[in-house]
Amino acid sequence: MNTTQDFQRYHELRHRMTELLRSGHHETTEFESCWREIVQIKNRHGGFPPMPDDGTEMELCELANLEGTR
Repeated sequence: MNTTQDFQRYHELRHRMTELLRSGHHETTEFESCWREIVQIKNRHGGFPPMPDDGTEMELCELANLEGTR
């Protein structure tokens, strides 16, 4: 996967995990699978969420910075 794909997938997973948390389904295999994939993505990028390499999704990146997730 390239950085842009990792960036998009990371944010898809975070969004899904947020939905699961809000609905009280945080102790499910789906939540655990999302969490594990996020860890794998972060490990590919030195322990941090990936940055978009084409600059097309900088708003998401800036939002992640504000949320403290980047």
